[in-house]
Amino acid sequence: MKRPLKRWLGAGIVFCALLHLQLATSLSLTEQWQAIWKPTPSNIEQMIYLNAYWPRTILAILLGAAMALSGCLLQQLTQNPLASPMTLGTSAGAWCAIVL
Repeated sequence: MKRPLKRWLGAGIVFCALLHLQLATSLSLTEQWQAIWKPTPSNIEQMIYLNAYWPRTILAILLGAAMALSGCLLQQLTQNPLASPMTLGTSAGAWCAIVL
């Protein structure tokens, strides 16, 4: 029963990423496809799309996956399904690092 949920979750993540990439720029789908596979350096919109929007979207997906994994590991480590970062004091260390 968990397999279809994982597939839907993965499809939803991909859909949201593609929707974000579509709404963030004024390029059409064919121009976006061309920017990915055959970029032209003279087209500023394509360069912004390729060098600004794509890395941000991919980084957001990777960081979200890393935070989900760390939360899952924290819950497994403490054997507490309601565990939060406050449980082991990891959020205080993260706040300290942000302030520094």
